[in-house]
Amino acid sequence: MTLWANASGQDSRWTVDVSTGTSGKIPNSLLIEQDGYGISVVSAVAWETRPWLPLHSFVDLAESYYAFRVTYRPAFSRIGYGLEFLHDKAYFLTGTDPDGIVDHFELSDGHNMLFGQVSYGVEVDELSELVLRAGAGPAISNPSTIIRGKRMGTRTGEDMDSRYYVTGFGAQLSLQYRFDITDWLALSNEVRYVYSWLRIPINGGRASTAFNSFHVELGLSFRP
Repeated sequence: MTLWANASGQDSRWTVDVSTGTSGKIPNSLLIEQDGYGISVVSAVAWETRPWLPLHSFVDLAESYYAFRVTYRPAFSRIGYGLEFLHDKAYFLTGTDPDGIVDHFELSDGHNMLFGQVSYGVEVDELSELVLRAGAGPAISNPSTIIRGKRMGTRTGEDMDSRYYVTGFGAQLSLQYRFDITDWLALSNEVRYVYSWLRIPINGGRASTAFNSFHVELGLSFRP
């Protein structure tokens, strides 16, 4: 059994995971509906994550890529149940935009996901284990856009408003490798695939898109 199990004679009941990392997104399309115009499609959109911004204070950590998860696993069970908040980011780089309507599009205060999860853990050796997870839940976004010159959420000029919206849903599969350091602390490496479908508010309408993204993370696991 792992150190975590040996410490109490049974599997860990509660685990807290904190991690940072980055993601890569497969190019997709933006379908834009705006008052007074027909439906426009911007295809082959390339996105950037920009996972770590310059840190000037502790508050700046919240602007970077991070994930926070709490898991409960019953005694002597390999199956756990968890809740996770994932703060991903998406910046529009380029796309096939025949009408030239996208001046700016970003989800930098969060392409956020709240996952309910089920996990299954398998011991690798006395100090490590693999954990497979599946989860799903709502997507929560804070968009900053300029479409056809109309601003929303940019926090500039007269457009100082910035809001979070429930914009869709997402699902994920992940594989975590955990290496025990003590009976209450472990190192964590994780890879995950995330699918999310969004309908994002813009000034005078909405933009719809779906992300297929792949993530790599490093972090720590704590057993309270």
